[in-house]
Amino acid sequence: MFSCTLSVQLPALRRFRRWKFYNKLTKIKGIEKKLPLNATNSFTYQLNFFNYHIFRQGRKNYAYSGLLGRVGPIVVHASMILLLIGSTIGSFGGYIAQEIVPRGEIFHAQNLIKFGSFTTIPQDISWRVNDFWITYTETLKTNQFYSDLSLLDTFGNEIKRKTIFVNEPFVYNSITVYQTDWDIVGLKLQQNNKTLTQVPLKKITKNGRKFWFGSLLISDVQQRKLSLLINDLQGNIYLYDESGKLLHEGILGEKFLLNNETNLVFTDFLTSTGLQIKEDPGIRTVYLSFLFLIISVYASFITYSQIWCTEDPKILSLTGNSNRAVLFFQTEFRKIINQTSKKAAE
Repeated sequence: MFSCTLSVQLPALRRFRRWKFYNKLTKIKGIEKKLPLNATNSFTYQLNFFNYHIFRQGRKNYAYSGLLGRVGPIVVHASMILLLIGSTIGSFGGYIAQEIVPRGEIFHAQNLIKFGSFTTIPQDISWRVNDFWITYTETLKTNQFYSDLSLLDTFGNEIKRKTIFVNEPFVYNSITVYQTDWDIVGLKLQQNNKTLTQVPLKKITKNGRKFWFGSLLISDVQQRKLSLLINDLQGNIYLYDESGKLLHEGILGEKFLLNNETNLVFTDFLTSTGLQIKEDPGIRTVYLSFLFLIISVYASFITYSQIWCTEDPKILSLTGNSNRAVLFFQTEFRKIINQTSKKAAE
């Protein structure tokens, strides 16, 4: 494609810019008109008024308009070459990593799921999950989930901070961080107003719905193993005994009283956010190729028109053609002839 651009497209553009003078206009297929010889200057003026580039050689005249329309195929080739170059750079030097990070943790890109032969992971930056939360609809369905992220340098200083959600990623140079998933990994539990402990949770998916299940051992008068169940981050917590009997249903921060002796308070959720980290060093080249492609589309709508004129002893012979929008060119050509005739008559 590159060799075709150099050997065919660019020489063709130079050929279109050349002056094409003909002694006999019968060889040219197009509209033919004749005017009095004294209309030559008026005709040249009208061509200039309609943005034609005019050249003269003796009694022969040549004019063209819309050369930019001939640039379209060259720009298409350039955009495709840039697209191939950019995608090749991204394939060899880019990577995609998938991370599940608890709230408040600092992490690096480690879990690579796709990478190239020359991929390098930046070691001078890290990420911190400042916060994570979910919004729900009126029917308690998940509406959107958000992650507040900070980009840190090697000294822990914040370079950039942004709250991301689905379809709104964190972008830094050629690195993009997407919000992909979320999870609840545990609950913070305080028993009898003492030290906080963590209760791990396991996600269960059934019929498209998510539940989180956990178990805890209560040391009071007798050792008891209780189970708890939650289905969202709204704070609803269900506590069951060993036989599966529901002991208590409450919300986050509410006291669970057992046997009038032991009280349990679930103070907070331990959540994690699912992030996809993607780096593509060739992405800017790919975007540039798309820009060239858009330009070529608009350039392809520009009509390339040519008009020839020969001066005989008494008459002015005219002909012209166009590569597209023939009806528009015919209308324009007639306007030029009509305006020329009026000026010559005056």
